[in-house]
Amino acid sequence: MVVWHITKKILCFIVHFDQMESHLHAHPVLETGVMTEQEFVESSDPVLQVVNEKLRLRLYREAEAYVTKKDGLENGVQVYHLARILDYILWESCI
Repeated sequence: MVVWHITKKILCFIVHFDQMESHLHAHPVLETGVMTEQEFVESSDPVLQVVNEKLRLRLYREAEAYVTKKDGLENGVQVYHLARILDYILWESCI
C-alpha cells in the first residue's frame, strides 16, 4: 500500500505545467490560445483520471471572471491560465 502511494506521487510529480499547456494547445479551439468552458472540459477529460467536476468548473469560472475584468476577454480563458488550473487539479488528486 505504501509503495503504491509513493509510486502514485512520483508519477504525479512527473507531470509539469509545460506539458499541460502543450496538451491544451493541441486541442482544437475556435480562437487560438483561448478556450471556452466546453473546450477546456473536453481537453482536460483525458488527462484527469478522476474528475472533480465542481472544482474544475468553479476554477474555470473564476479564471473567466478574472480575465474578463483584467484583459477584457469575454469569450474564453487563455490557455496558460487553464494549464495552471489543470496542473493544480492534478496535484490535488495526488495528495
